[in-house]
Amino acid sequence: MAKNSSLASLWRNPYKRFWLLAIALHALFFGYQLSQSNYYLADSTEYLLAAENLLEHGSLYCGEWPPERIDYFTKRPPLYPLILTIFVVPFGSPILLILLQNLLGLFNLFLLLKLLKGFSFPEEKLTFLLPFLLLYPAQMIYANFVMTEIGLQSLILGMLWFLWKYAEKPAGKYLLIYSGLLSLAILMKPVMYLFAAVNVLLMAWFFLRKKRSAGMIPAALLPWVIVVLVGAWNQQRTGVFHYSSIQQINLLQYNAYYSLVNSEGLEAAEQQVNAITDSADNMAFYPERHAFIQASSIAILKKHLPAYFKLHIKGMFNFFIDPGRFDLYSFWGMEKREGKGEGLLYHYSQSGYQGIFTYLGQQPLLLLLWLLLIAAANGIKFLAAIRFAFLKSISLEKRLLLLLFVGYLAGITGPLGASRFAVPLFPLMLLMLALTCQQDWPRVQAILRRLSFGRKKL
Repeated sequence: MAKNSSLASLWRNPYKRFWLLAIALHALFFGYQLSQSNYYLADSTEYLLAAENLLEHGSLYCGEWPPERIDYFTKRPPLYPLILTIFVVPFGSPILLILLQNLLGLFNLFLLLKLLKGFSFPEEKLTFLLPFLLLYPAQMIYANFVMTEIGLQSLILGMLWFLWKYAEKPAGKYLLIYSGLLSLAILMKPVMYLFAAVNVLLMAWFFLRKKRSAGMIPAALLPWVIVVLVGAWNQQRTGVFHYSSIQQINLLQYNAYYSLVNSEGLEAAEQQVNAITDSADNMAFYPERHAFIQASSIAILKKHLPAYFKLHIKGMFNFFIDPGRFDLYSFWGMEKREGKGEGLLYHYSQSGYQGIFTYLGQQPLLLLLWLLLIAAANGIKFLAAIRFAFLKSISLEKRLLLLLFVGYLAGITGPLGASRFAVPLFPLMLLMLALTCQQDWPRVQAILRRLSFGRKKL
């Protein structure tokens, strides 16, 4: 009885209630993952192979040794494989890494609450965020896979933290720390390497707004130095200056392929992409193959530019709304039991949103309801982000800096937009939701009363 009374007392406190739910969710998913030992996705295996090959052969090759594919030498950047060499390979198990990623996920929520505290966000309103924490299982799922999403989430949150500090007080140390975190993010995932260019524009923007400091030039240059060094290293290994081969793989296998599916149909898309791949495989030198695939993919996109543009815009929308069917199926082991089949991106490219609705209608009823609830919660966060852009109670600088990360990741992901790619932005989406809720709290109260969420005053 005493324990139940103590737990009930904790639950009555909104701040402690938030943490009870957050810790319970991470513990639940962590415990389930320990019971099934399903730690690896396809990408996870490549990271692990890169780590093992780094230790055994001094190479980041992310396939089985000996090497057969040149592009696998540069597909995965070095940071996460290096982390695996410390926390996974020596132990023969990823359990320690998974534990650390769960703790990191909780730490990210702690930083979120610290940011909210800076806006005098009342603790009692944290209750409003609980359903959105519950309806975002991807946060817990990717904390329990050998994947980069939670690490990148921490780096992006830290980058925003120090940019906001700099906006409040232009001290060079804040820019230097931000720049260091950006450099680590670039080394973590290839999707961040183009942010080095955005970063130069950002430093120029600070300069024009007379927010200048001694750290501005180093902060602008450091991420570029990282990109150039990795590109030069890759050129030495492959003969082509590039940051990661995954960009070209995605260009052909996703961007060009799904543009063709939309424009000419599945059969024509597979024939053309297979023809390009076969021709490239017959070329003796990697630079020649790389240039051929690049030129062929761009030619397809130019030919079907309206279809690609439409696919890109809808992919950005899906980035925010996708409920994460693949995530849930992978974590609960349903892909193995039922067969992988084709996912939402395939059905969307074939028949648009009608194809998605038809596909979802074929799923088990409880899973379908769960996915619809997650999609609804994601939709509310998306609308809150739009509303956040116009909140005059928050400085223009802070709004733009936050939206910069959201817009960049959504835009750069494009046609690949899916739940997994949005995980690094989850704390930022909650942050915008909370601040919008704070601004429009009377309206939120009225809506909740109409929906009969409770008789007590919120």
